[in-house]
Amino acid sequence: MTPEVPTAEPGISEQGFADLSQITSVHNSYMREAKLAKRLSNEGRARLQMHLANFHGRPFGFSAQDKVSQGGDYLCLRCFLTAAVVEKKTVAADVAFGDCNRCGPSALWVKFT
Repeated sequence: MTPEVPTAEPGISEQGFADLSQITSVHNSYMREAKLAKRLSNEGRARLQMHLANFHGRPFGFSAQDKVSQGGDYLCLRCFLTAAVVEKKTVAADVAFGDCNRCGPSALWVKFT
């Protein structure tokens, strides 16, 4: 059985927002009588997931602006995950990682051992 798609509620603004710093869990007993007001689109759900990850997490790796704590060989994780390309760079300690030759300033560097 497919859930019924809700109609637009007058009390929910299209330009609504959520304060992500106020997230907390709520026991499901509070939701038993709740009615579905709106659903996120697939794009909206993906954007919310991205914002939650950016707000509560730290990307795995180092950005182009981060300073190298341990010199050596590093790989661009973004190039590997998005294009299956291995972009390697040797970086000295105490300098910024810098841009990737392939993906530029959006690089995400990981230590290669």
